[in-house]
Amino acid sequence: MYDFLIRNGLVIDGSGRPAQKADVAVQGDKVVRIALNIQDPAKEVYDAAGKYVIPGLIDPHVHEEWVCFDDGSYDFYLKEGVTTLINGNCSHSIVPGHKKDQLDYYLGNGLISLKQYDRYMKIWPDWYDFEGYAQAVEQVGTNCNFVTLLGHGSIRQYVMHGAWPRKPDSLEQAQIERIIRHNMEQGMFGISFGLDYVPSRYADLDELCQVVELIKRYDGVSAAHLRHQIGIYESTLEFLEVDRIDILYGLGVRLLGVTYSESNALGSGLKEDCDGGLTKFGKACVERMNQVGMLLDVSHCGQKTAYDAVMHSKKPIIASHVGAKGVWNIKRMASDELIQAIAKKGGVVAIESAPHTTMSQTNMTHDIDSVMEHFEYVKNLVGIDHVTFGPDCLYGDHVALHHAFAAALSTGDTSKHALDYQEVPYVTYLENTTEASWNILRWLVKHGYTQEESCKIGFWNRPGYVLSRTMQTR
Repeated sequence: MYDFLIRNGLVIDGSGRPAQKADVAVQGDKVVRIALNIQDPAKEVYDAAGKYVIPGLIDPHVHEEWVCFDDGSYDFYLKEGVTTLINGNCSHSIVPGHKKDQLDYYLGNGLISLKQYDRYMKIWPDWYDFEGYAQAVEQVGTNCNFVTLLGHGSIRQYVMHGAWPRKPDSLEQAQIERIIRHNMEQGMFGISFGLDYVPSRYADLDELCQVVELIKRYDGVSAAHLRHQIGIYESTLEFLEVDRIDILYGLGVRLLGVTYSESNALGSGLKEDCDGGLTKFGKACVERMNQVGMLLDVSHCGQKTAYDAVMHSKKPIIASHVGAKGVWNIKRMASDELIQAIAKKGGVVAIESAPHTTMSQTNMTHDIDSVMEHFEYVKNLVGIDHVTFGPDCLYGDHVALHHAFAAALSTGDTSKHALDYQEVPYVTYLENTTEASWNILRWLVKHGYTQEESCKIGFWNRPGYVLSRTMQTR
């Protein structure tokens, strides 16, 4: 026998399907069956003809963790269909410390009045952590489900004994992390940040990343009021973009460039005259790419940004389509220092053949011989284990494409050379992807490379193999 049976309603089951007429059977606190014309008996039956039957709604942003200590009732939410409340938002939470610690925090941030402070001090039970709070709620009872977040501001102010505009020192950081671990292990759902509010507004990106990384170990969530005083775009980049690497990985992305010629929030692109290097945010992204097993590509980075990325990465990386400045000194090419750094980390430099990139001063044109001059230069510099090909050519008129999209592709800024040269309509013998694949191997055979060497260059040093090495060390 069911405890409760709802008949004849239009059921919206949360799957995205249109509403369908059905009966809903409830046993205990769970829906156990949804079907047409359920005939089994139930203790209570409700006729919902002409009405919608929906799952309980979730209100994701409330501050109602205290209401239960007044009367235990959340009827004003239930009447709107809300059965679950997510508390602990905006950096404010019910832990850590005793109730006086939390009430002092709420009063100091203007969240309660002096009259409320005095009343709450009298009527609230005391607790110190999430388990204590959960026991206190259980004693008074409630008719609504709770999901509870930690508040970064509450924890930071408690540990640092005030809203100080500085980073936590090493001991304070260790205590913040201990409080987070302790309460997450007791069942808290994640953490909230109020980056426009004191004291969380004093946290820099490094501090935020440390906290978010710790929360992620528990498969928790991070919710934030962004730091809007620095601008909506900038504040969104600060908090969200690192986690988007996980989203991209889930969508199948396994190789990601740091920049594409122009600068972004991670670092400077190769078209820039002044290269500021990898930003703090860029370092956080490199760390996350290492963590998830995504291969890092520095082909379109400025030299300093690319070098910083190599040095900050703990995994092999790739320059998937470049050449050597030592052969043709333009922004698009990689310096000896960068090539050696990539090789030292176990990565690979792939030689490209997009028109007017891997040229050389030997014959002042762009053909397969000038491309292979770059290949042999890199091979002689770092060894055959760290060089391959990334032709970067396409079917159709590649030169016309460069002209048509010069501004978007930054070709005018990145391909300038001190010497004048004659523009070619295409790169001879590397006109398209098919020709490039076969003619590179033909060139290697013609110039005495062994089968083992050709296999290394043509397969073992390819990006997919480097990626497999990157993922083996996850």
